Amino acid sequence: MKNYRFSLILFVSFITLFRIWFIANGSLNLSEDEAHYWEWSRNLDLSYYSKGPMVAYIIFIFTSIFGNTELGVRFGAIAVSLGMNLITYLFVSDIFDERKAFYSVILMNIIPLFAAGAILFTIDPPYFFFWCLAIFFTYKAINYDKRWWYAVGIAIGMGLLTKYTMAMFIPLLFAFLLLSRAGSHWVARKEPYLAVVIGLVFFTPVILWNIQHDWVSFRHVAGQAGLADEDIWSLTNSIKNFIEFLGIQIGIITPVIFTGMVYAGYKSVKGFIRERRGLPDFCISGSHPKKISGDDYLFLIIFSIPVLLFFILYSIYSKVQGNWAVTAYFTGLIMTVAVFDEIYKRGKGKFLKTGIILAFIIPILATIIGHSADLLRSSGLTIRHDPTARLKGWDELGNEIGKINNSMNKNTFIFSNRYQIASELAFYVRGQPKVYCANLGRRLNQYDFWQGFDRLTGWDAIYAKYGDGINDPEIDNAFSSCEKVKTFIAYDDGYKQKVFSIFRCYDFKGMEMKRDKVTY
Repeated sequence: MKNYRFSLILFVSFITLFRIWFIANGSLNLSEDEAHYWEWSRNLDLSYYSKGPMVAYIIFIFTSIFGNTELGVRFGAIAVSLGMNLITYLFVSDIFDERKAFYSVILMNIIPLFAAGAILFTIDPPYFFFWCLAIFFTYKAINYDKRWWYAVGIAIGMGLLTKYTMAMFIPLLFAFLLLSRAGSHWVARKEPYLAVVIGLVFFTPVILWNIQHDWVSFRHVAGQAGLADEDIWSLTNSIKNFIEFLGIQIGIITPVIFTGMVYAGYKSVKGFIRERRGLPDFCISGSHPKKISGDDYLFLIIFSIPVLLFFILYSIYSKVQGNWAVTAYFTGLIMTVAVFDEIYKRGKGKFLKTGIILAFIIPILATIIGHSADLLRSSGLTIRHDPTARLKGWDELGNEIGKINNSMNKNTFIFSNRYQIASELAFYVRGQPKVYCANLGRRLNQYDFWQGFDRLTGWDAIYAKYGDGINDPEIDNAFSSCEKVKTFIAYDDGYKQKVFSIFRCYDFKGMEMKRDKVTY
């Protein structure tokens, strides 16, 4: 028997060191959301406009260690990835064996969705981590010791502080308990309910913050979910949203693996039904050292298929972001590895070996391109749509704004009309100054809840906006005069990445938010 544990340590050590080097090397600037969450970490609070506070707290911890650098902001992604590898290995070893655990970890690291989440620290990596941790603790609680239920509650609470959709875990948990044989007795016991209570106690800071801010986070979630739209449904939009969401799901885990997961889901459901009927197991061979029960099938199924189906169906009703279904892929990919490993060991499937090889090669290539499109350019290929374009050019813009700021003759503040630009400038302008975001009728963002620039009357300013255009009338009216300094274009290897208009503005007179146009 191969030493899968030693192989895992080697693999995880190598890929972790590579990620640290890659981030420290500064190949990619912070994404817009990363920069914005870093801004949150500079203004710690009980919660924030669009999300709970967990991402800000984690960034604060690691920037306190590594400084306000790209490595400091992103080290949370590396730490979460390490934790995910450990959870996956222990969980899959518990249900199946170390062989399946090893290949599950490999798959989790090479798929573009999770490879990106191991170097870019947005909401999804910690959210996915706490979801998986809750699954792992739940399996322990049901099969080993009731004290694990308290750990389940903590994991749920930490997940809720990260992303509100962690709440989906609760109905799925009780759906499993109601449908399972070995776990059904827990429905009548206090521990699962205490786990939910513990999770809600952790969530109280978010409730308190929203009480103080007119429940704005919940208004925002309702707006994102399409619940606040008056005329929301049309057949054309439904078809477009459905195809777009499904296409993104296929793309982020690659077509071969997505197809394999659909097949594995079908076989797992079939295996569960056969086991309940007392028929021979399909997925796990009789030589397996641990008898896989129908509850084990159900456990993997219930935390995967319903999540993915929910968002696929919801995309018919409203636009759904491609990352919303990320949690479906933890037990979904484990099912895929388990089913195909058993088929492979039985020697079934004429083209199975080719499919498995492609299942690993395609995501590896996609992940390499995602890390650096320059590799393809160096081989002579033309890249018109660089997937990393959004992560380049911000340091150049920051340097340019910094030069202009140094040339100003009096107190000067920097601002934009988009939180994305404001956050990137706050990070990349020399000295990392406080940057502001004017509300010209856009959707609310976190900048609107911090102290604004109303006290800066008489100051000069530098204003940056997307595109090559004229100044906004609201900005012109807020100053004695404004002039366009330049159109700044960020290039990467000769390819245009971003275009900004930069303005000097003199003698700030003040401006009011257009509250009649504000949305959530």
